[in-house]
Amino acid sequence: MLESKETDRKLIATRHGHVHLRITGWGERAGVGGDGVEGEGDGLGGDGGGIELGSDGIELSRRGGIELGSDGIELSRRGGIELGSDSGGDPGNGKTPLVLLHMSLSSGRMFRHVTPALARNRPVIAPDRLGSGCSDHPQQRLSLQEYADATLEALDAAGVGEFDVVGIHTGSCEAIDMAARFPERVRRIAVVTAPVFSDEEVPVFKDSYLHEPEPSGDGSHLAWYWGWWQRGGFGGAAERSRDWPADLLHEFMVDHLLTQPHPWWAHHAVFDSPTGEQLPTLRQPLLVLHVHDDLSEQTERAIPLLPPHAEVVPLPEMTDVLEHFTTSAEKILHHIETFLA
Repeated sequence: MLESKETDRKLIATRHGHVHLRITGWGERAGVGGDGVEGEGDGLGGDGGGIELGSDGIELSRRGGIELGSDGIELSRRGGIELGSDSGGDPGNGKTPLVLLHMSLSSGRMFRHVTPALARNRPVIAPDRLGSGCSDHPQQRLSLQEYADATLEALDAAGVGEFDVVGIHTGSCEAIDMAARFPERVRRIAVVTAPVFSDEEVPVFKDSYLHEPEPSGDGSHLAWYWGWWQRGGFGGAAERSRDWPADLLHEFMVDHLLTQPHPWWAHHAVFDSPTGEQLPTLRQPLLVLHVHDDLSEQTERAIPLLPPHAEVVPLPEMTDVLEHFTTSAEKILHHIETFLA
């Protein structure tokens, strides 16, 4: 399934690298950037939001380079304008934007099956986390907080103020981190899994999420990646619950390859994150979709830590992460739309 023709793209400079945003349902195709300069018809302020991408996701380099100030805020050399994080105008037309945060080894593209429906009533932004998709790869390991900060810097530059957020796996932990540290930004939060790892699990998971084959001259190393998605991770550690069509496996494998050369950095950031400490502090409306995939045990551990107002929806029939936003997307979509209504 191709991404919607209504989806715009922006590549925005942050202190740790450029973050790629997919934006759908932004309303009028003209806007004002954070510097008050009129945009170029993309709804995000072409002179105030970042680098414009063509339909193939390749940068259209018409405007020169980008540098960051000491505070990490983008300084544009496209006319000597300094861009702040504040947005002039209301590109969301009064509707709270929805931010979708993907799992590791994937990208914002994983939400393309649900984005058109979610964007009927609000702007929807699906970032590629640093190191994934069309975003830059960080130059050194980052903490989960630093990944989240980069995402927030990109949202700032795009003119997003308060927003609702949906996350899955690593995206769940990133969403929880944002909501805990910036409650004035995150209005409501929904997560598919809420993984909390025990002290005993962390070194085991870190060792597992580390090993990949070296590229081979005949390309045979690519079979490892195909097997990883076909069987379910390290020798079936995240065992596939059924056979999946080749085109779906191919899409996930391609996103995995785009995370090279350090595909596991984001996983390790999650293993070190204080998700279990942050969950009880959340004050926003909170929905946890408790699917029974490879993070079911870690989500079960999180449930006693949830604040009293949290809503937990068990979905035991959903047993494979590949289905959540593809073949079973309607189920997930129903619960998310009901929660956000």
